[in-house]
Amino acid sequence: MIKRILLGLGRTPFTNVAIERSVELAKAHDALITGVTVVDTKQLSQVGPVPLGGGTYAAKLREQRLIVTEESNIG
Repeated sequence: MIKRILLGLGRTPFTNVAIERSVELAKAHDALITGVTVVDTKQLSQVGPVPLGGGTYAAKLREQRLIVTEESNIG
């Protein structure tokens, strides 16, 4: 009997199918589903080309992106 299902979430064509199948299995076995995702903070902090004088604003954008990502992962 399955008690727990670990579901990887991402932006792939298979994500919706994985969710549907996990729900089916969870219902059939009265199991708990835990969804996980991986965040590439290095890629998240890339804000693209920054014009002269825009370094401060680019740094603020990087910081804000990381804060929003961390806040959304707490719940």
